[in-house]
Amino acid sequence: MPFWSSEVLHQRVPTEMLIAPFASDRIKHAAYELSLGEEAYVTSSGCKITRRRGEHITIPPGQFALPHSAEIVHVPA
Repeated sequence: MPFWSSEVLHQRVPTEMLIAPFASDRIKHAAYELSLGEEAYVTSSGCKITRRRGEHITIPPGQFALPHSAEIVHVPA
């Protein structure tokens, strides 16, 4: 099966420690919503941006960002 349902995520993610830290309320529509970490690289600035908790990162039109997530994700074979 290429995708896991929300039910499978609720069963396997915490028991197999696939996402840390894990919060079951972040599972929605057969997906896990990752949270924005403290660092991101935004192409318009050309450098790494560090943000404080609660701050947003702005991505200008036509640009993209490579954000870090606050979680560590382990993907099984």
